[in-house]
Amino acid sequence: MCYAVYELHFRKSILSSLPKILNYSIKGIIIISVIVFIIIEGLIIHEVNNKYNKRSDFLIVLGARLYGDKPAPLLRYRLDAAVEYHQKFPDVPIIVSGGQGHGENITEAKAMKDYLINKGIDESLIIEENKSTNTNENIIYSKKIIETSPTEDYEVVIITNGFHCYRSKLLANKHGLEAHTYAARENLDTAPHYYLREFFGCLKDMILS
Repeated sequence: MCYAVYELHFRKSILSSLPKILNYSIKGIIIISVIVFIIIEGLIIHEVNNKYNKRSDFLIVLGARLYGDKPAPLLRYRLDAAVEYHQKFPDVPIIVSGGQGHGENITEAKAMKDYLINKGIDESLIIEENKSTNTNENIIYSKKIIETSPTEDYEVVIITNGFHCYRSKLLANKHGLEAHTYAARENLDTAPHYYLREFFGCLKDMILS
């Protein structure tokens, strides 16, 4: 406690010793940064529990890490959410999107397809997108697949973990997709890490947009 008070006093002393304009500029930057952080995290949290409960033209399941050739927990949660959505709307085609990452024996798309087939989903409904290496590419390459279909004015539902929903939807809208999200569960012990990472991801995507 004493150390914290000393640190605060020390930092205040540094600020007060700076020229006024620099002092105010630093404080202004800190305040603006905090406001931006709160706004973006608010948008992320708003989307966390969203489960779009209407039929769509396509379902897109975003890839995530594999353990060898098996889905790691976060990806397994996404696939279980896809099964849940499929049970409500069994005729909707499912695009499983993900290439092969470091330490993965097969593409994420292949692992996802195998998992869904083992859960009883008809193989003919599952479309592999196996080139993407990040969320932006997930959306771009999945859209290219959708554009080969005769469907016009299509709606898509994106399945990913709750913390990832807002940025996925942001990127989908950026690329001209009418998208909704269906949130899969998260790991509470790793949630703070992912929410912080998503803040920087969203900030980057907003700036580049």
